[in-house]
Amino acid sequence: EYIFIPLICLYNGGAKPTEVAQLHTSDIKKHKGIWVIHFNDEDDKNLKNVYYNTRRIPIAQKILDIGFLNYVNHQKKIKEKRLFPKIVKYESNGNNFLNKFSTYNRKFITKDLKKTFYSIKHLVNQVLKENNIQIYIINDITGHSYGSDNKDISTYGADQMPEEIMKETIDKCLTFDYIDLSHIKKAIKE
Repeated sequence: EYIFIPLICLYNGGAKPTEVAQLHTSDIKKHKGIWVIHFNDEDDKNLKNVYYNTRRIPIAQKILDIGFLNYVNHQKKIKEKRLFPKIVKYESNGNNFLNKFSTYNRKFITKDLKKTFYSIKHLVNQVLKENNIQIYIINDITGHSYGSDNKDISTYGADQMPEEIMKETIDKCLTFDYIDLSHIKKAIKE
């Protein structure tokens, strides 16, 4: 969870850590030939806003390349329902991940108190904006609403952008080439 949740949030469009923490192994699947993460409120999962947060997001190529599907398949093989079973879910629908990640963040990532897990979401949004990505694509990837000023966008047309467009956007814009993932890829392979 301390490797994959931050990486999924970074490379897959700024998903909320609580969304990723509650995923089931069955939420990782192929849809129209593309590996996706299906964020939904099925079974024991809860989303902040079911209408906008229920979505299929293509898995970034960088996540696939480091062996994410190997991890998913391992969890399925041991008959684990939850993708990250060590995360404890609270009655309030929160979980213990963010508290533990904050300690991990201060120890291994940054001493800057302004940098929290949600800094990832801000970074992702900023990178997409700087790449001139249409707001509709950004909202579909990140699970944001279109806002009350854009009622027609959410009323007419498909529920979300086609996976092919989102996959192309994610793999083109959310590369973060300055992050070395080779040691993670090696550890997962081992």
